[in-house]
Amino acid sequence: MKRWAISLVAALMLTPTALGADQAAMRITSDLSDTVGQGVTIDAATPQDPVVLTFWGNGQENGEFLYGQGVTVQTTTSDGYSAVTVGLGAGQRLEVGTYVATLGSLYPWDPTSPVLDATVQGRSCESVRGVFTVTRADYSPTSNLYALAATFAVAECNGEPSSLAGSINLTRDTIETMIDPSVRIRAGTATVTGKLFCSLPHEVETSVSVNQPVDPLQAYAQKYTGPITCVPGGQVPWSVTMASSEGKALKPGEARVATASFTNDFSLLDIRELIVRMTGR
Repeated sequence: MKRWAISLVAALMLTPTALGADQAAMRITSDLSDTVGQGVTIDAATPQDPVVLTFWGNGQENGEFLYGQGVTVQTTTSDGYSAVTVGLGAGQRLEVGTYVATLGSLYPWDPTSPVLDATVQGRSCESVRGVFTVTRADYSPTSNLYALAATFAVAECNGEPSSLAGSINLTRDTIETMIDPSVRIRAGTATVTGKLFCSLPHEVETSVSVNQPVDPLQAYAQKYTGPITCVPGGQVPWSVTMASSEGKALKPGEARVATASFTNDFSLLDIRELIVRMTGR
């Protein structure tokens, strides 16, 4: 295990940890005559309500279904399980716009059709026809969907007219570290740069290490960036300058840079590696 990983694991073992603080809200309404909704209104939002997010990525398999891209927002109370699902078929990406779900059956899902589903207190549809409109779809620098807002309306559920309608609004709590592929080196000292992305406000610190094979030993350097104030939705530059702490001195050529970024409460951890080119220019 790398040195920075050992020190980070030790810190995590000594520090109380929590999950990232995803933000989510969902609303479902219906008429009294609706067989699924039965006139019930579901209003749930974090942090006061137990709302859980499940994201799907392109091509991810889940049992017998091949999902495209989408999200399920769900909550469970003493009255039962309620959820809203919106998504697209394999190889497609959610963007701002209106999507028509024309599935005759939800299971198995048609990988070419938009997906819409709503469950109210355990009652759900076996087939759905309806529409959902995405008003916000934000992606991280590595193309991960982290924020989505959408409204929906179910026109037909189980072959009968439906009045199910509502909205979802969510932000996944995530951090991502970008490493610049070119590292400047001068007199055995390397300057590694990159950017840090956060979907929500955080204080983040990044451990940066450089490993370079130098026969018959290796050059190794490691340093922390210090606290970084991460701006939601933005990319904050970071930079560290360091010299080898053991073995031989760092020199121009190929090297492996590894980063471990973590929030000040250790609720989020992002680990990255990249082969870089170190140059004297």
